[in-house]
Amino acid sequence: ADDYVVKPFDLAEVSARIRAVSRRQGQMRQPILQRGRLRLDPSRRLVTYDGNPVPLTGTEYTILETLMHSPRQVFSKHLLHEKLTTFNDDAERDSIKTHITNLRRKLRTVGANEDPIENVYGMGYRLADIG
Repeated sequence: ADDYVVKPFDLAEVSARIRAVSRRQGQMRQPILQRGRLRLDPSRRLVTYDGNPVPLTGTEYTILETLMHSPRQVFSKHLLHEKLTTFNDDAERDSIKTHITNLRRKLRTVGANEDPIENVYGMGYRLADIG
C-alpha cells in the first residue's frame, strides 16, 4: 500500500486517489531479466528462449524468476521450497527436483542446447552461465 484515507472520508476523494494509483501502476514496470538467450518479463509473466515462448507453470516460473534475480547465488531445495510454499502448503521438498527437471525439459523443447540450471553438488541450484 502506498496510500490511505482516514475516516470519515469523501467518496470523491477515494475515487480520485484510486485513479491516481491506477495511473502509477501502469508506469511501474519491473525490469526484464535476461541471461543469454533466456528472457523473463515479470510484468507480463512471460518467458522466452531465443524468442520462442516457454509455457511454464506458476511454480516453474517462480523458480526461474528466483534464479534469474540472483544468477550467481546457490539456492538450496529448502530455500526454493520456502519461496514457493505458503503457510498452509504441504508440498514436499523432493517436488523441487521434479519442477527443475520439468523446467529444464521445457527449455530444451524450445531450443536450449545447454542446461540453464546448474546443480551445485550438495548445495542446490543456480543459473548457469549460458550463451
